[in-house]
Amino acid sequence: MLGFSLIAPFFIYIGLGFLAQKVHEKSDGAQDWLDSFVFYLAMPALLFQTISRAGPPSVDVMLTLSVTSVVTTALFMLTAALGRRHDQDADKAVSGLLGSYSNIGYMGPVLSVQLFGEAAGLPAAMIFCSEIIVLLSLWMLATAGASAEGLLLALVKAVRHPFVLTVAFALVLTAFGISFAGPIDVAMIGLSNAAAPCALFSLGLTLARQKGLSVSPGLTIGLVGKLVLHPVLMALCLWPVLHHQPIWLGTAILMASLPPAANVYVLAQSAGRSARLAASGVMYGTLASAITVPLVILFLTQFLIR
Repeated sequence: MLGFSLIAPFFIYIGLGFLAQKVHEKSDGAQDWLDSFVFYLAMPALLFQTISRAGPPSVDVMLTLSVTSVVTTALFMLTAALGRRHDQDADKAVSGLLGSYSNIGYMGPVLSVQLFGEAAGLPAAMIFCSEIIVLLSLWMLATAGASAEGLLLALVKAVRHPFVLTVAFALVLTAFGISFAGPIDVAMIGLSNAAAPCALFSLGLTLARQKGLSVSPGLTIGLVGKLVLHPVLMALCLWPVLHHQPIWLGTAILMASLPPAANVYVLAQSAGRSARLAASGVMYGTLASAITVPLVILFLTQFLIR
């Protein structure tokens, strides 16, 4: 029940965008400003606030993040290959993101703190930051092609990406103990709070313009990988490392179990690559997570939370 009650607001944001488009129809171009706001302001603000509150990482943290990064990379490559194999028109990069990019920004920290208390804030934030860097790098590499020039361009784009620049900037300020105060901090909080509603509202606008969204075989495989295989692999790989730290272990498993992030749609829309596939994956993945995430929460509460 806890899992469903926390997921429900995301459906409301999507539904409001869907209704807004149906009542007051707008073109794709009219939505660009909203997508730009999410991509360049709201999401970077959310990233910055999350990292600032988490503090500098330790050696143990880096070991954990290395394992989570390997698992996520493996899921990206697997679902990208399987998605393209079963759906010839599917973009491999989008398929990879749908199978590996969890909704760790909007849902992860809230669910983790609800289950494990304030101590889960640090692992949630650090996993969030690590996954962002890994997945953006994979996205850039997958969309650049196999040539040396394409790979170099991908790395340059990854370093210059607003999300990556924000993470780097926040880590530097955190290392030196620098923080924003007063109006700047209040503005950052406001922008970060707007990230989830605006991204999901924009997703609803796009869904309302689509005709006959369906779940293809490739998308089905990707969502099974995301909602089932990802948390299972995370649990198996992290147990030897974190069996004595249940909060870190539970947070990593929980965040791996979350549905595809709305950022998958934001990235696909901004790059003009299979935005419809991304919209379908986020929508149907979020719907399916209303069943799978509560089951994961039930497992964690039975075996990790004593």
